[in-house]
Amino acid sequence: MRRAIKLLLWFGVFVVLVYVVGRLLLFDVYELGYNDMAPTLVAGDQVLVYRHGTPDLGDIVVCDDPQDATRRVVGRVVGLPGSTVAIERGLLKINNVVARTEGAEQGRFRLIDVPNHGYEYNLARTRELLGNNPHDIVTMPSRSIELRARRVQRGLFLLSDSRTLGRDSSHYGE
Repeated sequence: MRRAIKLLLWFGVFVVLVYVVGRLLLFDVYELGYNDMAPTLVAGDQVLVYRHGTPDLGDIVVCDDPQDATRRVVGRVVGLPGSTVAIERGLLKINNVVARTEGAEQGRFRLIDVPNHGYEYNLARTRELLGNNPHDIVTMPSRSIELRARRVQRGLFLLSDSRTLGRDSSHYGE
């Protein structure tokens, strides 16, 4: 019995040590305070962010907001250095190729935006495929989404999964 307790204590120390080293060197935990990535992630969700990865098309990344140093931006990578990103008639185009979608209007998504005083949105939901990353995006049917072609110079171009409500690179660049 004593040996089992000792083994359990050592295991607990090991787990705590791995967690502390991981937090210091490898990853962060970030809590979303807004719904820019709905329906994939919503306000209050916590995400584990690996600090040393190389983002690829379709990955979700967290970075500093270029306009507000106290805020972080969460977005989906749609443009890598050297690529051109545009949205025409609501369709994402990367290097002049329209991103594949499954079902023009796959369904509806009801979002109650608690951070914005509980305002309720009824959004159109579509499945978009970027590389090997299928994901859902939502848009307001009453708003047209347009983004003139932008060439990504040296950073990443991020878009929110909530295309008509979120703040992303379409607002402040790469």
